[in-house]
Amino acid sequence: MSATSTLLLPDGRVPVKRIPDDCEWEAALPAFNDLWQEMREACPELVEVPMGGLMVRGHYARFVYGAPEGEPARFLGRDKLDFDLSRPEDCDKFIDRADVLKESIWAEGDWWEHTLEVLQRVVLEVRGY
Repeated sequence: MSATSTLLLPDGRVPVKRIPDDCEWEAALPAFNDLWQEMREACPELVEVPMGGLMVRGHYARFVYGAPEGEPARFLGRDKLDFDLSRPEDCDKFIDRADVLKESIWAEGDWWEHTLEVLQRVVLEVRGY
């Protein structure tokens, strides 16, 4: 996967944005916002549905929330955790956190199992499998 590639859920619902290794998390939020806006234009039925996604830098990942009506993207969770997906224990914590945040990272019309499947695939790709 290239440094700029973007994975999408089935039906293009939940974005996963890969950012360059030398990019700061906060500096990458506008790029996620741009991706979110592109998805809103491509899927107008999502305009009223806030949804989140994932940012990946190297083997680290953070959950991101994209809001409708021009609100800026922000990182999800009070602690804004970075998950080191090269570590099996962090992979487990990542999937557990995804389950806790599921209402924020899936959009109407998706099945949570699809979202989880994509997130598990991201873990495998980041770990080089």
